[in-house]
Amino acid sequence: MSSLRMLRFLALVLVPMPCAYAEIPSVTPIQTTAKAATNSTADHGKFEALKKHFASGPEVTKACLTCHTEAAKQVQKTQHWNWEFLNPDTKQRLGKKNVINNFCTAVPSNYEFCTACHVGYGWKDEKFDFSAQENVDCLVCHDTTGTYRKLPGLAGHPPYRDMEYPPHSGKIVKAPDLGEVARNVGKSSRANCGACHFYGGGGDAVKHGDLDSSMKNPAKYLAMFQRRARKGQCFNQPYLGCREFAARFRPVTLVDGGNGDFQPDQDEPPALQEWSADRVAS
Repeated sequence: MSSLRMLRFLALVLVPMPCAYAEIPSVTPIQTTAKAATNSTADHGKFEALKKHFASGPEVTKACLTCHTEAAKQVQKTQHWNWEFLNPDTKQRLGKKNVINNFCTAVPSNYEFCTACHVGYGWKDEKFDFSAQENVDCLVCHDTTGTYRKLPGLAGHPPYRDMEYPPHSGKIVKAPDLGEVARNVGKSSRANCGACHFYGGGGDAVKHGDLDSSMKNPAKYLAMFQRRARKGQCFNQPYLGCREFAARFRPVTLVDGGNGDFQPDQDEPPALQEWSADRVAS
């Protein structure tokens, strides 16, 4: 079975045992790697429009649009830009912009913080101009330097000067060199997407339990997990409802039933045998 297929079909068996609960350590936000060889037909470092100092994100976007004339209009048709979805059956306008959720409540209650993960600049209130092409953030999806970062509270802008963040923490976040970032743009990567999606809600895997920084290089972390699982080790000791009922785990042996339908081996516990092949394969 390939490693990626193993990841899809891996299941856990929990068995009560006395064990202390291990706290999850803090995680440093991911960084992209330095610019590598590329098959792109353009070297943005040679473009005259980018050989200058940029004081703001919208200035960079205006320079990008001199060549990529249709890019902003294309972005503005996406859910990443509009944070809105029209239900085709009920005609309800849904999406982050319109609904109340059970995690961050609602965008209007905290525009400047929520929109740190918007693919645009300046959405600080209901008057934001969704039609202005210079408001589209090109760099957040195409940075390859690992230096571009949007902070909560800045309405989608990166810091334009060094600033302390979090407040009163003593930690200084450096302002990115926007020109350097623009001259080194490239194809969007997992790191670009993960800068928002891995750390939604303020931490690694906080808002989305199925999205975390290990997905930047899944093969590496899958191999680590498989080695630990075979040894009965775990990063964070699971428990059944409360810490007095800790648990251990191991990989479940799956066999190919044909046509890619994997089922628990006959030697596995009866409860697992009741799973349908469709459920295991989903």
